[in-house]
Amino acid sequence: MADIEVKYNGWNEWAKYVLKSIERLEHNITTLEDKADINKLEVLKEIADIKREIAMLKTKSAMWGAIAASIPVIIGIIITLIINF
Repeated sequence: MADIEVKYNGWNEWAKYVLKSIERLEHNITTLEDKADINKLEVLKEIADIKREIAMLKTKSAMWGAIAASIPVIIGIIITLIINF
């Protein structure tokens, strides 16, 4: 058994270190993946909020556009009524 340890020239210690490093890196990757999933959900929520706000702004702009378009028509009708009477 001593011959095997000498033959590997301390590889057993390095093997333990490498294994611990791999386990640590695997844990870090898992942690990063979890954080990325949480961030992805937050981003998707923000996108949904922005889409809702855009829809509201489109509705408001359509209403204001209808009001703005009706003003010249109303003025034209009033002028026509004044001229005809």
